[in-house]
Amino acid sequence: MDFDHCVTAEWIAPAQHVAKDIAGTRKTVSVPLFSLGDVEDLLQIPLVDWDAVRAAPPGGTSPLAQFAAHRANRAVAVRRFIEHAARRYGIELAAAYMSRSDQWVIRWENDVDETLDQDVLAHDLASDPDAAAFVDSIVLETGSIESPRFTWGIRHRATPAPSPRSDAPTWGELRAKLLDRLGRPGTAPSLKCRDAHTFVEKLEECGVKPMRLGSEQSWQSQTRMGPVDLDVPDEIALLAGKLKDSVEHRFAPNLTKREAKMLLDYIAATERRQRDPGDPADQAVS
Repeated sequence: MDFDHCVTAEWIAPAQHVAKDIAGTRKTVSVPLFSLGDVEDLLQIPLVDWDAVRAAPPGGTSPLAQFAAHRANRAVAVRRFIEHAARRYGIELAAAYMSRSDQWVIRWENDVDETLDQDVLAHDLASDPDAAAFVDSIVLETGSIESPRFTWGIRHRATPAPSPRSDAPTWGELRAKLLDRLGRPGTAPSLKCRDAHTFVEKLEECGVKPMRLGSEQSWQSQTRMGPVDLDVPDEIALLAGKLKDSVEHRFAPNLTKREAKMLLDYIAATERRQRDPGDPADQAVS
């Protein structure tokens, strides 16, 4: 039982697994094998009073139980965080627990085409509703994720981008729908994911680079922070990011009438400027 607590606390992980036949059946089970060195390292963890562990009566609560519960919660928070980060930034991340320092290390590899700034991820970590509570015991670093410790840790690869939606309306259809709803008092834009797909494609055609936050929860957190004073291009980019994230994470973007009108006006002004670059009427929008 004490050793199970150590595994749950992620102080130790199997060095390998082997298949074991079950006598009298055709079934096999996967048996974890632990290295002697890793087992001996458990005794070096400074947080544990091993004398108290040994003195605990059979059937009683082990002093290790408190560490197992805390580490399990932290491990779940780390796993969720790197899953969200992988989806948001399109890279693969790995995490491993370091027993001697009682820390989790989150690592990713930067290359020429895919880079992630450490300060950006640190900001995300501090803002994460689950992982922020453990920020003092989580280390962020770049480097190889192919070492054995990270191989046996937590890994998450970015999911491929969603394929074009066959049910998405054309831009003409969506524009007509929005203009109709904007012209009716008390009627919200009520965009669905398939509408958001068409809307953000049109914005990207107009040169907008979406400013993405990730899941619906991230957008709700941003909304609870209250209004932010942004100039028009930044607000357009933020709204485009919300549309793009709503397609990937399957949530309703819930744009207001003002926001929908701003995007329509921006697209119309961009199209006029593309047809007539010298039109002074569009200067205030750019």
